[in-house]
Amino acid sequence: MKGTAEESRDELMSALSGGAFFRCEADGGRLLGDSQALADCLGLPVQVLQDQLGAILGREAPEVYREAFDPGSDTSTSFSLPYLHPQLGRRWLSLRRSPTAEGEGCLVFLRDETVLHESMVKLSSAQSRDVENSARLQAAVLMEGARHAIPSLDYQTTTIPSKLVDGDFLDVLRLSGSSVDFLLGDVMGKGMGAAILGAMIKFSFARALSSSLFGVDALPEPSAICHAADNAVAGRLLERHSFATLTYARYDEEALSLRFVDCGHTSIIHHSARTGECWRIKGGNMPMGFMEGQAYRDFLLPVEVGDSLLLYTDGLSECCNRWDEALGEERVAYLLRTYSGLPASELAGMILRIGFAYSAAGFNDDVSLIVIKVKAEAEAAREAEAKARVHEGFLAVELESERYAGFDAADEALGRDLDSWIPDLGLGPRSEILLALHEALTNILEHGLAGGRGACELRWRWHAGLLSIEYSYTGQDYDWASRPVSPLARFADSGYGRLIMERATDSLLVSQGFHDRKRLVMCRAVPGRRDQSP
Repeated sequence: MKGTAEESRDELMSALSGGAFFRCEADGGRLLGDSQALADCLGLPVQVLQDQLGAILGREAPEVYREAFDPGSDTSTSFSLPYLHPQLGRRWLSLRRSPTAEGEGCLVFLRDETVLHESMVKLSSAQSRDVENSARLQAAVLMEGARHAIPSLDYQTTTIPSKLVDGDFLDVLRLSGSSVDFLLGDVMGKGMGAAILGAMIKFSFARALSSSLFGVDALPEPSAICHAADNAVAGRLLERHSFATLTYARYDEEALSLRFVDCGHTSIIHHSARTGECWRIKGGNMPMGFMEGQAYRDFLLPVEVGDSLLLYTDGLSECCNRWDEALGEERVAYLLRTYSGLPASELAGMILRIGFAYSAAGFNDDVSLIVIKVKAEAEAAREAEAKARVHEGFLAVELESERYAGFDAADEALGRDLDSWIPDLGLGPRSEILLALHEALTNILEHGLAGGRGACELRWRWHAGLLSIEYSYTGQDYDWASRPVSPLARFADSGYGRLIMERATDSLLVSQGFHDRKRLVMCRAVPGRRDQSP
């Protein structure tokens, strides 16, 4: 009676679950009792199954069947078994076992999951085709950038695809004889959809360039190019609830500078050959697709011969080790500083190899990077000419809040060089530059140094019509980029500093270094008679 009751209960459970519950020996060799549901599922008489259960179910995949009934295997695991049905042909069965309360043999649940299996195979095939097609699109369109021979520049573009295709895109454009433009971006999401959006954004930049270059003598600024591209794609990105982070940067060979727009992308890392320091540089725009009609803003970074620049996607900085710790931008900066002596191609390869070795299971996101190294020009005559046209000054001052020590020395030194380098500068622009110098030192003293005292290194340079002033110091974080309501609107006694600096310069850029190092760079276009090319 006990056996009959158990068999009735198994038949009821089988009917309710759409599968077959049955009892068998611990090794799955023989069926214990009767199970009509099992016989119906397999298309065989119960009498055949009682003595030949293991041979029948394990015929197509004996290793899998033995593992399913291994005493050491996890009873919560379902095993997929191929089975040749007498009438239906090849089927796929899901099998899961558990011990019985009585301790005799085991209870097994078996269900025909052929439809589910075939659906998964079709889905996997479709995903594989999607990855393959996306990879072809990525290789042919997104990552294709022409190689240009630039005497004063050594650069390398590199991409390592992830296990899935993502939306990284890059381009290199030679728009004039003295400059080269770099575009690097990353679309949110993965697969063919992200790849198509990346291609759309890259095409929008190409179309923006072709439109803006028609019938003009001067190159449009990166901000104008980004604005034109944004007009074409921002609405479509918003419709698809997607966005793209990107950096559009222009290296100016004559001015020795990098003019760039940063749309929420990873930091540009700048290694200074003169000081040996690395700086993480950010711009001020949101990702493309966050809003329509975004106002794009250029930032300027002066560079020198021997400097290195790294643009990269977050697949590098966000790759994690076995403890789920991201590589991070600071480690990436250390890599650039450590291997900055290598040529651009070797430097790019070294960074990628170390990043891959750091990650626990390879890169889970595309990794794309652009390495730029400023080198001396090939012709000695042009090197001598360039050197003669670069005017530089340096001063280390000790700032102190009580007497505002160091301000007069900085004012005198910069003013003397301005008078010598650009005698036709004019009183108005000269006063604006010196006033911006005072306001920068005041902000460093009161906010960066918390009103105490500390050292500040000043470097200024005038070259090819561009005046730059750099302030390097060690201090606490301070949000230079925040721009409160103009104090003029409320007739305040203070708070004019950042407003004055913004009005007196074309670019105000703050970057982070190692160990609380900070750098403020102010740039202003200041043409002069001495700055005319022969």
